Amino acid sequence: MSVEALALVLGSCILSVAAILWYRRWKAAAEAREQTCQAEQLATLKQQINLTREPISVRASSGILALVLLTGVTIYCAVTAFVDPGVVSIVVFAFILLATVGLALIYVPRIGKPALTIRPDGLEVPVVGFFRWDEIESVGLQIYTSKGATTHSLDLYVPQLRELEDRLHTLLRLARRALLRGGRNFVVIHLVHPSLPATLVHALCYDLWKERTGKSRTWTSILSAEDLEEMRRGDEHLAMLGRIGEMAQTDPVEAMKRLDELKQRFPLEDPKPQKRLSPAAAKRHDTLAADLRAIDTRDRAALRKVLDKHAKEYSRALATKVVIVVAALVALAAVVAYLI
Repeated sequence: MSVEALALVLGSCILSVAAILWYRRWKAAAEAREQTCQAEQLATLKQQINLTREPISVRASSGILALVLLTGVTIYCAVTAFVDPGVVSIVVFAFILLATVGLALIYVPRIGKPALTIRPDGLEVPVVGFFRWDEIESVGLQIYTSKGATTHSLDLYVPQLRELEDRLHTLLRLARRALLRGGRNFVVIHLVHPSLPATLVHALCYDLWKERTGKSRTWTSILSAEDLEEMRRGDEHLAMLGRIGEMAQTDPVEAMKRLDELKQRFPLEDPKPQKRLSPAAAKRHDTLAADLRAIDTRDRAALRKVLDKHAKEYSRALATKVVIVVAALVALAAVVAYLI
């Protein structure tokens, strides 16, 4: 290897590392600016809701394109079944027709309507209806990632949803249960190409709901019934601990009795031995602990935001370390090749 080639390799490695470090700082600054802009927009929208009492409509893709494409496939299958009336062609046509009718029952009533209307006293969802804030037990945001594309859904947990569904038309109710994701009293509002960022929509709905109800759950429809029960027990545990803490200031004896009852109801598990952390990991742990102390950990949205922030920072730091190590190995290989 010549001196010029060695210099080119080493220069490329140095420039790659510098570009990665610059991009990391630029990405963090861009995310900070985006969060600031979203916070300002959130404050403006909340002011509009609380002061002017004007509702906010959030529009999103209604899925009509998928319905049109499926209708075209249905017509093609119908022509095929008419020209060559075999068992297979007739069965395929019947299946496609059933799917098309099901999607039509779901999507046609939504045409021309917003995906969600945020009102001062609750949320209005096309087809499903209007939900008061006190009827909603949780407001969660779910993220779907497929082939590099990311979409979101706003998941509302409504315990009385089954009772409300009984008001719908029988065919529409069957179509919802058969074709819509979610269940266990969840209303899943798909925000595909929404008019407002999905994270902003969730933050607005969550803040309004929390201010009016005092609740802070962020459950999503991906959770199983066992997960919901476990999280509900955890919330009950925290609520009982809070009441015992308040009682300890006025009646310590009764508080100790309640604490013993709490231990019997929620037995503590033996803690697992902790591994010794490296200095860098210990620093990350301390930073995370400091951020967690600055928020109310019962606020699931704030807790999720803090955890997502640290997860992104850790992934960026890890990617930077990998690039630096690879660049160092390439540079070392180039030096060795030059010396040999």
